[in-house]
Amino acid sequence: MRRGVITLTKREIQEALRLVEASRESTALFQKLNVVRLKDEDEIKLQTSEEELEILLDSVGIPTEEEPEERKSLRLKVKRYLLAFRRELQ
Repeated sequence: MRRGVITLTKREIQEALRLVEASRESTALFQKLNVVRLKDEDEIKLQTSEEELEILLDSVGIPTEEEPEERKSLRLKVKRYLLAFRRELQ
């Protein structure tokens, strides 16, 4: 399983936590997000796997016009990071 470190803002972490909790997809990912959200930093490095990124992207869902900026930036960062993972495999 491929692993890496993605950097998210505190607000993106909070949005991810809310979305993962609502989807009930991964309790391990929820616990990880819950721990890092307590850090007193604006940008947080999160060690994650490709599978966790897929779960997170599924939790973020399809873009809508009304969604908060944190969700848009979270989706974009996760998509870019997944693409980088996959390019390394080629």
